Amino acid sequence: MITVSQIREHLQSLLDSNDPKSLDEFEDWFVRASWNMHQDSDLGAQKLAASIELRLAEFSSEDQTKEDLKAQLQRLLNESSILTPDALQPA
Repeated sequence: MITVSQIREHLQSLLDSNDPKSLDEFEDWFVRASWNMHQDSDLGAQKLAASIELRLAEFSSEDQTKEDLKAQLQRLLNESSILTPDALQPA
């Protein structure tokens, strides 16, 4: 199981790091942690992970620069800070 807070923690570490290897390390963790998350993780974590996966795929296909990727990931981090379990429940 992976939670929104775990994803946010790793994302913040990536964004705070100046180490060129940090993106590779984040991707390695992310792939392992999010594998089969649909089976046991909450909807918020699944949505955040899907958004990150899309940004990483766009970066991998060279549709954006590393700076663009980090800016998009920072926006996701900021947006996910306002997510609460209640906000994710259907009305």
